[in-house]
Amino acid sequence: MFEEVPPARRGLAGLRFRRVALGPFAIGGGLALMAIGCPVAVAATVATVFTATSQNGGADQGNLNEFEGMGGNDVIIGNGDTRISYLHATHGVAVDIQAGVSIGDASTGTDSFKGVNNVLGSNFGDTLLGSNNEAGTTEKFEGRGGDDYIDGRGGFDLAIYNHDPAMSSGIHVSLAAGIVQGDATVGTDTLRSVEGVRGTDLADSFDAIGFGAGSPNGGSLGTLNQFEGMGGDDTITGNGNTRLVFFNATSGVTVDLGSGTADGDASVGHDTFSGVNAVIGSDFADTLTARVNADTLTGGNGADTFVFNWSAGSEQ
Repeated sequence: MFEEVPPARRGLAGLRFRRVALGPFAIGGGLALMAIGCPVAVAATVATVFTATSQNGGADQGNLNEFEGMGGNDVIIGNGDTRISYLHATHGVAVDIQAGVSIGDASTGTDSFKGVNNVLGSNFGDTLLGSNNEAGTTEKFEGRGGDDYIDGRGGFDLAIYNHDPAMSSGIHVSLAAGIVQGDATVGTDTLRSVEGVRGTDLADSFDAIGFGAGSPNGGSLGTLNQFEGMGGDDTITGNGNTRLVFFNATSGVTVDLGSGTADGDASVGHDTFSGVNAVIGSDFADTLTARVNADTLTGGNGADTFVFNWSAGSEQ
């Protein structure tokens, strides 16, 4: 199964630093930072070395950590769950996870990195490229403002749209065409080899009809695709191999694949859908109902209720 890690096992918070020896990555006049407490770092506008080590406690944050290098040619040594951020860049950036390189103007410099699986772009037009990440892992991309180009390459990849508080309207996703349209905080993004989308906290529309290996946004996993609507009353049109997930719900959800409805608190809203054959619930008590076809129901950490409408040759 390919899925994003639920929020109870990840997160972000503040960070304390201590200086460490620069070692083999020393850059003249630079600064070395090692995370001691919680995992978010913003560097000065000089060359910086960032190392995410096992000394980073992170509390309930798991292994997730973030680094924003700002100016200078920075070196980032991630732990495999490291996010690099370019939110304060004054121009678009080009980030290539496979090559381990990001390039921008003087506000970002040319950074080199490894152990990174998550990129937060600038508020301008970015080019964000993934890698052939292995089965069971997810690479995540958040383009923010500007018309971004996101190519996940191999493996399961997720485009994220729920973090900008200035957002005033939901997004429209045409997954097969690889087009995501939103307000000025989103722009018009182009997706290639991206299988999953996390929507906004407003009303979104998601259309996966025609998505597959041969579509302009060709998935790496056949026709499998995934959508998490977040808040707002979302409309989802699946392709018959679409999975709905509720990792970020703050209470239990009620999902009926037969009636095509999903209900929860304000973190979910009232969603309507068709062409969906799988659901992954929240970390709370969910009620998940299958149709007469071969649907897949997966609960979270709560005491879940599964309802199967059995008929000859249907559920498995």
